[in-house]
Amino acid sequence: MNIKELKSKYDDYYKSLKGFTVVLSILNFDCNTIAPKKSLEEKAELTSSVFEEYAKLSTSVEYQEVINELYKNKDKLDENYKRIAVLKKKELDHDKAIPLDMRKEYNILLRKSFLAWRDAKQNNDWKSFEPFLEKIVDYQRKIAQLWGPIQGSLYNTLLDSFEEGNTTEKLDVFFNSLKETIIPLLHKIQQKNFKFNDKFITAKVSHNKQIKLAKYLLKINGFDLSRGCLAETEHPFTDGITPNDARITTHIYENLFLSNVYSVIHEGGHAIYEQNLSNKLIDDLRNAPSMAWHESQSKFYENIIGKCPEYINLISKKINSILPKEFKNKTTPEQLYLAVNNVQTSLVRTEADELTYSLHVIIRYELEKKLINGELEVKDLPVAWNKLYKEYLGIEVKSNKEGVLQDSHWSSGSFGYFPSYALGNAIGAQILNTMMKDFDVFEAVNENKIKQKIGKWLKDNVYIYGAKYSPNELVLKVTGEELNTKYFTDYLVKKFTKIYNL
Repeated sequence: MNIKELKSKYDDYYKSLKGFTVVLSILNFDCNTIAPKKSLEEKAELTSSVFEEYAKLSTSVEYQEVINELYKNKDKLDENYKRIAVLKKKELDHDKAIPLDMRKEYNILLRKSFLAWRDAKQNNDWKSFEPFLEKIVDYQRKIAQLWGPIQGSLYNTLLDSFEEGNTTEKLDVFFNSLKETIIPLLHKIQQKNFKFNDKFITAKVSHNKQIKLAKYLLKINGFDLSRGCLAETEHPFTDGITPNDARITTHIYENLFLSNVYSVIHEGGHAIYEQNLSNKLIDDLRNAPSMAWHESQSKFYENIIGKCPEYINLISKKINSILPKEFKNKTTPEQLYLAVNNVQTSLVRTEADELTYSLHVIIRYELEKKLINGELEVKDLPVAWNKLYKEYLGIEVKSNKEGVLQDSHWSSGSFGYFPSYALGNAIGAQILNTMMKDFDVFEAVNENKIKQKIGKWLKDNVYIYGAKYSPNELVLKVTGEELNTKYFTDYLVKKFTKIYNL
């Protein structure tokens, strides 16, 4: 088979496999949003049959031959197909390492465990979820062993599946550098005992008003609702099913409307990335190179743009219009800016302020690293969790619902994902530094030209590459240097020193 025939054969397989992933994504989205609760367990079994067909095709002898040939001839391929050959060989080796029956059983377990987690969280019932998580951790350890430990660590193997090229050795240095800035800065802010008027943030805002506000925010940020949708779920997520089908979810709390505001801005950042990946890329490279890169976009929109004074000024009239009469037109942009940037240690990661957020991620990183490497058992997880919240954030965890049960990630087997959030913050700040060399980012926000200037720059300088390069290579390509936490820590120090007059 010559190179042209080989590439054509691969393209045919990609289309077939993509069809399965689209179906599985739609089924997953349905189960997490509007599907009747009583249908979910039976769907877990039925969905597994679709997954089984996908798994068979992705490990078939014929498909293996195509991928192996591509990889063997990678130096004869153009850089796009060379990158595909490397990525698909790694993916194939991982798939082949796990017996089909094991993959099918694990897929069923994950679907059932999500339902168990959702009920456990709602009922504050850790014990009902514990056996599911024990099985998931056991599977994750076995999978990492089959894939092969990296530098002797099972957790490194799982981490590499989300963050190619990263290891705990690198991340320990990364997180230590964050702690060295964040913890002293947090203590300085706490000593100020700063008070401001924030009664309006718990004002009751109706479901319908919040949905209208969410769509307004998505529109001004550049999300195309004709190529996507907004739905509701227990734990917000985004699914980029295809470039013309990017689905966002949120969770409405009628007495915490800012939760929805920043959930939607965050998820919208993910979806804008999905919608604007270059159509000049080969289909299989129309992805982010890692979850950290995806999180860099959601965090960029949520925090760097969404919590800057210019953005608050831009949206304050709209927010005032939905508030109850006792606050309507009385909440100033300055009050709103202070409210969304209030630094206050809290229990829930998704509601955490921009400064302390990374501490929540560090706690999860340290726990899941120990879980996978066999240094911590699932039954001891709540105690370990509560201890770290006391140590890093100085707060007591009184409920597993707001503690170990708050995130959905482990119920879906996503061990190695959490570091992506903090890495994304750092990448986002480095992108800001680079973007500011071309134009004033915050003046663009002030002019309500987020899509026209900021979105266009990201499209031309980030989205154009997709997964063409490794995560670390892309940082260098976009910013001209390797990942440097200095940009993120300097950003935090400058912002919060000014807000709190330190």
